Amino acid sequence: METYLGQGTPLPPSFPYKGQWVAPPLVFLYEDDRHLIGGAAQRFNVFVPLASGDLATGFSAEQLAGAFVVTTERILESNADGSLLLLGTTDAKPAHGGISAKGYVFGLAGEKRCLVVEFDDCERGGKG
Repeated sequence: METYLGQGTPLPPSFPYKGQWVAPPLVFLYEDDRHLIGGAAQRFNVFVPLASGDLATGFSAEQLAGAFVVTTERILESNADGSLLLLGTTDAKPAHGGISAKGYVFGLAGEKRCLVVEFDDCERGGKG
């Protein structure tokens, strides 16, 4: 699988998170501010509305590192050198109250991990 044009480049200064693009402009990694959320706090996906009307989906680099049982630094380095792959997406069942869900399949060093993102009505553009 090929890398995405712009993969591993820093998010723009105007972006609300610090991190790197995985598949610009729709998927990115963000770096946690540990002093704000605490080292053992749950990591969540974040969404950033784009001018196009799409939502960019952000994954905590620490969350993805945990899924692969590697360091956060390895995830960021692997994304920057193109060895972290976004292999695709798959439909998933919501398990925590969302109205829909999508699995994002990542690859690293021959292993695959799927991180599931749940959406509620607000994230899909609803008024709720």
